Amino acid sequence: MKIEFKKVSFAKKDFKIESDSVAFEGTFNKIAPNLVEIDAVMDGSVEIQCDRCGKDYELELNGYPLQVIASDGIYSSDSDMSIAVVEFFDGLIDFESIYIDELVSIKSDYHICKECSQQTSEFEIEF
Repeated sequence: MKIEFKKVSFAKKDFKIESDSVAFEGTFNKIAPNLVEIDAVMDGSVEIQCDRCGKDYELELNGYPLQVIASDGIYSSDSDMSIAVVEFFDGLIDFESIYIDELVSIKSDYHICKECSQQTSEFEIEF
C-alpha cells in the first residue's frame, strides 16, 4: 500500500496490511508538511531460528508496537527523537516497505527458544 505525502491529512486515518501470518495495522497522520506519524502494531507469528540450538520456532508478535515517522525527503532535526525516521524520496509512503523492513529487523534480532531459555546450565561448546 502506497499513499502520496500530499494526500495525507492531519486527521488520523486507519490502515491494515496482511501478509502470510502477520497483520500490520494502525493509524497515520501528518504532523508537519513533510512528516507523517505512523503508529501501528503487528499481530501474528513469524518463523525464526533459535540462536542457541538452531531449531526453528514460531515467534508470536501479538501487539508488537511500531512507531515511525515517514519523511518526504531527507530528514534533519535538532531535536533528539527516540522514534525511528524512514525517508522516502519519491513523494510516496510505502507501508509495505516499512512492514517488510520491520519483519527483517525482528528476524535478525537475537532469539532463544523456550527450551533453551529454561535451561539453567551454561551453554558450552566442546572442542
